[in-house]
Amino acid sequence: MNKFIKITIYYFLATVILFSFFYTIALPNKINAKPIGDKKIECVSYAPFGKNDSPFDFDNNFKVSEELIDHDLALISKDFACIRTYSVTGLEAVPKYAKKYNLSVYLGAWVSSDKNATQKELTNLIEIAKQDKSILKALIIGNEALLRKDVSAEQLISYINFVKSEFTDIPVTYADVWEFWLKNPNIATATDFITIHILPYWEDIPIPVKETPEHIQKILDEVKTVFPNKEILIGETGWPSFGRTRENAVPSLSNQAEYIRNFLDLADQNNLKYNLIEAFDQPWKRISEGAVGGYWGIFDKDRLDKNILRGDVSNYPNWFNLFVLASIILFSTAIFAKNINKLFIVISVIGAIIFTLQIDDYIQSNKNLYEYMFSIAILTTVYLIYIFSLKQENNNFQKLQSNLWLIFLTFMLINSVYMMLDGRYREFPNFVFGFGVFLYLIKTDKSQFTKYNIETISSIILFASAIYIFINEKYTNLQSDFWVLISIIFAYNLWKNSTNKNINFLKSYLLISSIFLIIALYIRFYILNGSEFISMCERNPTQLICQIRSTFGFLIHNQTFGIGALVTSITGIFFKNKTLINISIAFGIFAISLYNVSLGAIAIILSIYSIAYSHQK
Repeated sequence: MNKFIKITIYYFLATVILFSFFYTIALPNKINAKPIGDKKIECVSYAPFGKNDSPFDFDNNFKVSEELIDHDLALISKDFACIRTYSVTGLEAVPKYAKKYNLSVYLGAWVSSDKNATQKELTNLIEIAKQDKSILKALIIGNEALLRKDVSAEQLISYINFVKSEFTDIPVTYADVWEFWLKNPNIATATDFITIHILPYWEDIPIPVKETPEHIQKILDEVKTVFPNKEILIGETGWPSFGRTRENAVPSLSNQAEYIRNFLDLADQNNLKYNLIEAFDQPWKRISEGAVGGYWGIFDKDRLDKNILRGDVSNYPNWFNLFVLASIILFSTAIFAKNINKLFIVISVIGAIIFTLQIDDYIQSNKNLYEYMFSIAILTTVYLIYIFSLKQENNNFQKLQSNLWLIFLTFMLINSVYMMLDGRYREFPNFVFGFGVFLYLIKTDKSQFTKYNIETISSIILFASAIYIFINEKYTNLQSDFWVLISIIFAYNLWKNSTNKNINFLKSYLLISSIFLIIALYIRFYILNGSEFISMCERNPTQLICQIRSTFGFLIHNQTFGIGALVTSITGIFFKNKTLINISIAFGIFAISLYNVSLGAIAIILSIYSIAYSHQK
């Protein structure tokens, strides 16, 4: 058979396989829940921000579009009878358009650690509420302020009483996760009813979607026991359509639909008062809640229906775009191929699927330029390794490939630190790193990447982080199980292939790291988050310790520890200076302990490389 025809047939069959794969994973799932019918749903959370907007933009003179509010509330009013808002700042027009579309409103005021901003918010709330009381169901003073430790219970009660003193005909409440009502029952003495959040995905022990109706009923029974004479509003409940798995609580479009529909059935049977979270996906929430925070909407960020309320649901509605992308990746391999055969095509198809799924995951989860650049660097590194693997001729590019493998190892170490120290809000990049480890296993030359003992140190870090992640995530989380598996496999092979296993020189650095870690954790858990300091600094913010606390908050907010760690670690590598390495370790420990994990993790890994370089064999 002609070689050209043979290759054409190979690629045609490969394309058919790709089409079949993406078409199959996109088949709609039949939702195991009772249809909700055409009855209006009680209430839904609403924030009038477009896909590129956020409340943080108000500091830059951002103004909410009234045209967007008008459009949004017209859409919401088709299925819902009410909306809940969380702030009045910049949202002054919401009540006017709610009335236009016959929507009732739970009007919220944002309570924060900033007393001046909170007082201004409450004053504005009172003014707006007095303009038209006819659409108001209640006023909600604060949202999860106790959870965030922004205020003490006593301060919160004073805010609630301040607003209540202005109204005798509008109920006033506070909203928080159900556990915080049980921890602070005295709050109920100030409110007309209690507003609890039940979010099974976010529970300390996450609940699988199929077990959520029983879980919700159990919580309601427990709360009613503590507050027998108080009406209960479920102020937030919902399920994410995308994000990292927590134990066996799996975000997906089909799971979101199943949760919402089953909850609505439960609410209807038990005459529950409730509010769903939320009307529209809010990409800006990914900043503080991880990727999963941006995907709780009934509609997506473009105001398109996700079919959460009715009909069958596909978890990959964008499947055809994914097929096109996979096809482009598939055919790109032909450019570099030396010998196209059946094995080549099989690996090419697998690679095309894996890269496409990882790209799709990155697009949905990345929230800023740094994360996009980081993701592109990882994908490019693994793609180049992949291309060299397909070429099957490595001698001319041995040094380049060694450098690529060193870069891959660096990225995997950084991600391991991310998942170990900041995993709650990060995705497991299993596709691309799983494929990279697979390519390492099939490579014929497994000699060390460098003449230093980086592989030895790295294998220890990968193994230790894998054990920690496994314990922290629990075995029921299949995403973390896969990450742990590839980490251990990679760590074992790095250790086995390393020719320099001497790590005695690490002892002094471990001692230094331990000292700085203890100091950093004391600052984090006692000074910054200790209830004693929170209450003290509410009463007297001018005390020296409170000023120090504020300074740390400023430094953390501006990524000072992360930047300092990165600069000193790079300098330490360049000069091979032990003092600079110790400083970079100190900065790195502070960075990863004090919420500057993104830059701190990079700095820690570079510091480890500095140590390895300064103790070369």
